[in-house]
Amino acid sequence: MTKKEKILKLTLELFLTKGYENSSMNVIAHNAGIKKPTLYHHFKDKAELDILVFNYWYEKMGEEGKENLNDRPLIEQIRYYGSALEKMKEGIGLRRIFGDQASTMGDKFKEFLHSLAIKYPEVLEKLHENSNNFMKRFVTQFENAMKNGEIRDDIDPKLLSYHLLTMIKGIGSIDSSIDEFNLQKQGPEMFESFIKMLRVKG
Repeated sequence: MTKKEKILKLTLELFLTKGYENSSMNVIAHNAGIKKPTLYHHFKDKAELDILVFNYWYEKMGEEGKENLNDRPLIEQIRYYGSALEKMKEGIGLRRIFGDQASTMGDKFKEFLHSLAIKYPEVLEKLHENSNNFMKRFVTQFENAMKNGEIRDDIDPKLLSYHLLTMIKGIGSIDSSIDEFNLQKQGPEMFESFIKMLRVKG
């Protein structure tokens, strides 16, 4: 890992522990054990550092997605999402970077993404692009599964994709707002119910 990569990882860690607003260039330089001019040697300003930290996380998120989802049949992908809800709650890609420490970073992770999306249009655009790519991939997979007779073909693939994406992105809100909801138990059950709905009757 290069010095620059180490600083990116450290900065992301600070954003997710101290909070984005509390992690100034002074704080980052101090925690990196370097002088502030050295930090500016690697990054021209805080904006560049912010964007590069976001890109660092975004790349790790993509790697994790490919590792866990590539070559899985559609039903197994849906089942994987149901089994990985705790990981998604803490922030996809963070465990790949920080290991078990990622389990404590979920709340600050949302704050980090929200702050950057408001501040930098390119971050918001990239997050939207990611959601749209997910949507397109799901639509294609549902269409192919219908053609192959793997799932029922009487529901619009786009509606199924909206449904699945809403479950993936919104289940954390249910967990945080409904006391009786047990993410670890009922989360996977929700995805299994969705799979049952997709099955061809016969």
